[in-house]
Amino acid sequence: MIVEYLNYKVPVDEQTNFILDWTNSLEIVQSSIHCQSTEFEQAIEEPENFVIRIVWDSVEGHVNGFKKSESYEKAFEFIKQYSKFINPEIYHYKSVICN
Repeated sequence: MIVEYLNYKVPVDEQTNFILDWTNSLEIVQSSIHCQSTEFEQAIEEPENFVIRIVWDSVEGHVNGFKKSESYEKAFEFIKQYSKFINPEIYHYKSVICN
């Protein structure tokens, strides 16, 4: 299991559509056999900040499975216009300590 975090800073006037489009995109992501769970969160103190957390079965499953599938293309269609708001540093994380 690995976790992918995507961080966005979205202007207030874009947030309604951003949330709707990510909702549609995540429905497709969640249908992938490689996706284990998703979370979509908005910061309380600075509501323009959003974090999307996607748990994948493996880096291989995400990169060579989902991202090379037709489903990825469909999911990306919903959110590609928000690329300008994303923090470009996207990493996969593994658990080191779990309680």
